[in-house]
Amino acid sequence: MRAGTHTIRPMPDLSAPRVVVIDDDESVRDVTALFLTERGYDVRVASTADDGISLVRKTLPQVVLCDIEMRGIGGTDVVAVLKADIETHKIPVALMSGRLEPDTFALGDAFISKPFSAETITTVVQRLMARRLA
Repeated sequence: MRAGTHTIRPMPDLSAPRVVVIDDDESVRDVTALFLTERGYDVRVASTADDGISLVRKTLPQVVLCDIEMRGIGGTDVVAVLKADIETHKIPVALMSGRLEPDTFALGDAFISKPFSAETITTVVQRLMARRLA
């Protein structure tokens, strides 16, 4: 970006379902956010588990998508913190990973295998939102 230029982002639709994506891989965060934003979701992103937990507490999303393996604390720790908090314990969390780790991803409400498609992400988010409303 040249000096004096600014990126203009559309204002989020405050009535759109909110999703928080927590992943230390910028390309995964960006692709996931793009997939969901194009489908009408209000997406917020964080690059660390700590920032993600703070963002979830601040925005109270309908769904959280979180990478299992991140620098510092990982996705399973995020799940533990959110499920122990009275304000966030009912928010469903889908764990994402490029490796199949049955014992680990069983801690979340869903598992998304990387690489994933837009349809996979959208289906998981819709299913988790429907389960939360049931």
